[in-house]
Amino acid sequence: MSDQEDNSPEVESPNIDFEPLVNLPKVEKVITLEEEEQTLFKHRAKLYRYIQGDHDDCCEWKERGVGDVKILKHLVTGRYRLVMRREKTHKLCANHYLIPGMSLT
Repeated sequence: MSDQEDNSPEVESPNIDFEPLVNLPKVEKVITLEEEEQTLFKHRAKLYRYIQGDHDDCCEWKERGVGDVKILKHLVTGRYRLVMRREKTHKLCANHYLIPGMSLT
């Protein structure tokens, strides 16, 4: 029996190494200018814009983006602004200063 055990081939585990096909660039920190501001309000929302048509066309609401809408207060100047960025691309779709005479509904 000991002769049969010695004749069995040893199973080697293959050393598989995969190289990437495309080398991606390093991720850089994006400056959004929101670093100097305090977030007072944040909520997930959809933004629509109203489009007026010609005489024959009907007016309609079109979706501008989906994401987080924020009310920010600048720490140095004390100004307030409303900012909304799209969810996946983080593109700016709303950026408005808020003044004391405005009412948000």
